[in-house]
Amino acid sequence: MSWLVSILIAVVAGGLSAVAAGFVANLYTDWYHVSTREGGAGYFVIFIALAGLIAGFVLGLIVARVVAGGAHPGALKTLVVLTLSITVIAATTASTFRLLADIPPTLRGETLILLAEVRWPLTQDASPALDPVGRALVLAALSGRTERARKAGPFWTEDAQRVDGRWVVPGAVEVFTSRGTRVLSIDPTLPGAMGLRIPLGARPTDRDHVWTEWMPHAREGMPSLPDGFSYRYRVVRRSEPSHIEQVGPFEVRTVADGFWVGAYENGKAVFASRGNFSVWHRGTPVSVAGTEVMTSVATLPGTPNALLVAVAPNNRPESCHLITFDGDVVRTTEIGRCQPSLTADLITDNQEWRDDAKMAKQVSGRIDRTGFMRAASYLLDDALFDVTTRTSRPMPRMQYPQGFHAGVPPLGVSPDLRSIVRLGFSETERGEPALLVFTNDSAGTAGTYLVPFGRAAVRYPGDDGITLEWFGHYFSWTRDASGLARLTLRDGVKPLPYRGTVVVSDDLASYQVYPSGEAMVAAMTELLAKEFHPKRSAEDIARGGFHATIDDVPVSVFYNENGHYASVYSERGQSPKLIHRIAARFNTILADGTYDHLFVYAPHDSSAIPKVDGVE
Repeated sequence: MSWLVSILIAVVAGGLSAVAAGFVANLYTDWYHVSTREGGAGYFVIFIALAGLIAGFVLGLIVARVVAGGAHPGALKTLVVLTLSITVIAATTASTFRLLADIPPTLRGETLILLAEVRWPLTQDASPALDPVGRALVLAALSGRTERARKAGPFWTEDAQRVDGRWVVPGAVEVFTSRGTRVLSIDPTLPGAMGLRIPLGARPTDRDHVWTEWMPHAREGMPSLPDGFSYRYRVVRRSEPSHIEQVGPFEVRTVADGFWVGAYENGKAVFASRGNFSVWHRGTPVSVAGTEVMTSVATLPGTPNALLVAVAPNNRPESCHLITFDGDVVRTTEIGRCQPSLTADLITDNQEWRDDAKMAKQVSGRIDRTGFMRAASYLLDDALFDVTTRTSRPMPRMQYPQGFHAGVPPLGVSPDLRSIVRLGFSETERGEPALLVFTNDSAGTAGTYLVPFGRAAVRYPGDDGITLEWFGHYFSWTRDASGLARLTLRDGVKPLPYRGTVVVSDDLASYQVYPSGEAMVAAMTELLAKEFHPKRSAEDIARGGFHATIDDVPVSVFYNENGHYASVYSERGQSPKLIHRIAARFNTILADGTYDHLFVYAPHDSSAIPKVDGVE
C-alpha cells in the first residue's frame, strides 16, 4: 500500500472522526447544559469536531502504515479497522459522558417538577409567612455522603396554611437528575429542619404522581418520632400546574417550565419561571377569547372579585381581558391590546406613585399583585383602563416614524381624554428631546404632533429627571377650533430651580445632576466633605477622584462626559437611603441658585440616543 493511498485513508478517517466527535460533542452540550450564549455551544462542537478531524487523520495515517507493513496489507481492511475503532471510541466516550451527566428523568415524555410541602412542629405558633428571611426549596444529589449537585426552587412561605394545628408551606423545584440519592431541604436552613433523603427513583412512575406520606416517620412497630419538621412530596409533569393560588373566588394555576431568581424584594429572593396560567372558578376553567391559557394575571384593588389577564388566542395579537365574578356569574370583558407580560403605564398626577411604578419590576411567571393596585388609570397598547371603575376607553396606538423614548413613562392624558403625551425626538435635530402627543380627533382619526422646546429654556432635567411638576410648569392644554385639547409650551414662565435626580437601576443607586460641567464634581465633593463626614483610606486617595466611606457605605463622585452630568453613587447592593439623603441636601442648595452657573446645556450628543419604541 503506497503512501498516497495511506494519506487518502487518513483523510477518510479524519472525516469519520470529525463527524463522530461532533456528534458526541453535541450530546455533551445537551447533557451538560453548555451555554448557547454568543454561540458558545456551537463553537464548542466545531472545536471538538476539528480536534477529531486532526486526531482521526493522525490515527488513520498510523494505522494505514502499520497495516501496509504487515503480512496482509489492504486499503479496505484498513478502513474497516479504522471505522470500528472510531465507532468504539465515540460510543465509549458518549456512554461515559451520559453515565456521569445529570439527565432529568421523564414521565410520559415530559421532564418533571417536584412539589413538596413542609410541615412545622405543633409547637410553632407564629405563621411562617412572618419569616423575614427569603428561603428556597433545594433538591440536592449526593455522591456517597457528599452533595454533588443541587437545584433551588421557590418556597412559598406567603402561602402558609394551618392544617390540623400545624403550619404547612408549599414549594417546588425542578427534578434535574436521575443520578444519586436525592435530598430535599430548605435554604437557609430553618432551626430544627434537617434535610430529608427522599425515596424518588431514577425513573419516576405514576405512583410518584400522588402525595407521599409525611416523612420522616417511625418504622412499623417503633415509637413515634419526636415532634419536628416533616416533608411530603409528589412529582408533576411540566405541563401540569406547579403552583395554585386562591384570589377571591378564583383559583389561579401556574404551569412553570423552570425556576430562577427573578428579583429581590426587601432582600428576599423572588423566583421567576417560564410558563402560563389558567383561571378556575368552582372547579371549572374560565375561557377567555376562546382559550383557557393566560400569559399573565394581575390583581386589582377593591373587592377581590376581578382579575386582569393577557391572552394570545390562536396566534392572534395579545389582548387584555377583565374577568369578574358578580353574584353567581363569571364575566369576561375585552379591554384592549396589550403585551404578553401585561405591562402598562400608570397615568396619575401623583409623582410618588409615578416614581414607584418606574422602579417596579414584574417577575415572570408570578401573579402581579402590585402593578395594577393603584386607584388610577393604566395605559395599555390601545386603551386606557381605569381600575377603580373597571372600565376602559380606546386610545391612539403609539406609532411614530421616529419612535419615542420608551424608558420615560407618559407624562399625562389631555383633559378630553383623547391625547397621550410622551417624550419624543425633534425632527430637526437628531436625538434632541421634544414632547410627542398621540391623539384621536373627534372623528376617531389617530394622529401625532410634536411640541419642541429648547432644553435651556425649560431647564430640561434629563430623561430620568422629568417630573409632573416640570411638565405642568412649562406646558399647558388649550382647545383648538374643533374643541380638541392641544398641548402648547407656556410663554414667559419663571424657570423652576435646578435639581438633581436619584436613579436606582440594577441595585445601583446614584444621584445625577444634569446638565453640568466637571466643575459640578468639585461642588458635590465639597458638600460631602463638609456635611457628611466621609472617611478616606489610603487606597481611596490613591484611586484618584473622590472615593470615600460615609456611614459605612462606599460612595464615589463621577463625571459622565457622554451624558453631561455629575453624580455621586454607592456600590451595588447598598441601600439607597444615603444617596437619597445626599440628594435632598444638594437639591436644597441647588434651589437657592448657588450653583446655577455650573449648569451647561452642551450640544446634544446624537451618538447616544436612548432606546426608542413605537417604530413598526
